[in-house]
Amino acid sequence: MNQTAIPFWTSVVDIQSGSEETLADWPLWQALRGSVALPGLLPPLACGDRQLVDPSVMDPVPIVQVREMGAHFAIAVNAIMAPGAHKLTAKYPLSLFEIMTRSVFLMGHSIGQGAAEKAADIVFTPDLSGISILHFNRCREIIAAGRRAAEENMSAIQALYQRRRTV
Repeated sequence: MNQTAIPFWTSVVDIQSGSEETLADWPLWQALRGSVALPGLLPPLACGDRQLVDPSVMDPVPIVQVREMGAHFAIAVNAIMAPGAHKLTAKYPLSLFEIMTRSVFLMGHSIGQGAAEKAADIVFTPDLSGISILHFNRCREIIAAGRRAAEENMSAIQALYQRRRTV
């Protein structure tokens, strides 16, 4: 059972059925393990007849779940690097891995941005130039980039929040 001080939830996708599931009451280790199973990099979490993977394959910015949990004002952060933020290597030919990961990032950013724009009050993307989703050791830099983006957007966030409160 998830017993964190701050309520925690994450999502997973069953790659067999294509269904997405929000995990709020699972053991923390299991919820995290399923939600970080990046296809091709970390095997799916086997759970009965289901094969659970990172939800970014279908929903990289889970703002709909935030709304379903009762949020009246939702800020979406598309943390999948924006197109052009990561330069391809100059070598030719490009490796199959580089082509595949770059394609996944482009799809993920686009899917996440579109869904977030429909469901969130405001959406922004931190500048993650030169940082890949695979740079696990650079989490402090990623958090700092998110903080800078939030600060840069703070006046817009506050103004929109005030407008929504008066409606």
